[in-house]
Amino acid sequence: QMEYYPLSPTQKRMYFAHLFDKESIAYNAPVPLTFKGALDIKRLEKSFRELIKRHECLRTVFLSINGDLVQRVLPEIEFSLDHLNNDTDPDTTIRNYIKPFDLEKGPLLRVGIIEISREEYVIVIDCHHIISDEVTITILLKDLLSIYKGEDLPKLHIQYKDYVLWQQLEEQQNEIKKQKAYWLNK
Repeated sequence: QMEYYPLSPTQKRMYFAHLFDKESIAYNAPVPLTFKGALDIKRLEKSFRELIKRHECLRTVFLSINGDLVQRVLPEIEFSLDHLNNDTDPDTTIRNYIKPFDLEKGPLLRVGIIEISREEYVIVIDCHHIISDEVTITILLKDLLSIYKGEDLPKLHIQYKDYVLWQQLEEQQNEIKKQKAYWLNK
């Protein structure tokens, strides 16, 4: 376990875009989910905490140290569900909930819940695109549901930072250069 890890090229682009406009929500990736039926809100919050322990990307922050961009996986991060007001329509509440993230402090995940009725809820998962994409969100939601249901999940052996380290290997960099040259010739 290292204190800091390099960023992927995609993460670097997002970090620089963030520096140009720290108040932008352009890289927020909100996912509103409608849930119908009885929902144990305390269990849902506990499930999110377990999900955050399981997936390092949800505990990752991004820093510039002596001019080098790095990501740091925090051992833990504070999390609680935000109980959102049901005074306006859900779409307005969701739009008002989406705010810029501070990439250096985190968390880069927030979750709000709107109780429409005792049998209907809207769960708003908002995270920064620097830690997630559509594939990641699908995996996270699948794991969240398994955790909520009390199912055992296999241990994760590879995290995103491991992929970034693999990208940095000399042989991988040589392969990237070969592919770049091929496409430049085309």
